[in-house]
Amino acid sequence: MITLINRLLLTTISISSLLFLPIGGCTSEYETRSYISHYAIIDHIHVEDYIVNNSDSCLFFSFKLISYDQVSIASKGKDKKLYNKICAMNGDTSFCGIVEKDGFFISGGGALYPNISAINLTSSVDFDAEHPAGTPLNDCFELEYSNYERFNDNGIVQKRTKLSDIKEIKCIATRNCSIYYSTPPTSKRYATITLTITSDNGKVYEVNFTRMI
Repeated sequence: MITLINRLLLTTISISSLLFLPIGGCTSEYETRSYISHYAIIDHIHVEDYIVNNSDSCLFFSFKLISYDQVSIASKGKDKKLYNKICAMNGDTSFCGIVEKDGFFISGGGALYPNISAINLTSSVDFDAEHPAGTPLNDCFELEYSNYERFNDNGIVQKRTKLSDIKEIKCIATRNCSIYYSTPPTSKRYATITLTITSDNGKVYEVNFTRMI
């Protein structure tokens, strides 16, 4: 005969067992030859609000790479083909490991796509005597960003590079980037700034905004 104490004990054991069950469905595992398991597809760029009384006088503005879709090792059909193509193009094909997918979460490295081949900055007013309105200001500003230089847990490197020196930025690791003056101007005035980012697949992202330059 099952006593009341035994009933309580069995109930406690049953409830405790439930606590160890996975939440949100089963987890899928994928063997992979690529460290970066998912790429967020860049849709457009967004310039962050103006920072008043910023302590870094060399910071001109910050922008964010906005994405709504991604491709990953768990993708299927044309999305999986695109993921495989990106991995091959970036040379990320010699890693050996396993990643897990649980709902929308995928373990492993994550980066943005497409890669960047050029960043161009212009102003509606003269920057100085050598840079009249509408001409590139790429030698006057630097980009701060993070990207993968190696495909492992320590592969992300933060850099600050002059815009005119950018040839190709592969595997951008963070959505947030900043533009800094190489040398801050002696005087400032309002201007319409045009930021143009050209990708290696030919897509161009452009945004106009008003800022003190």
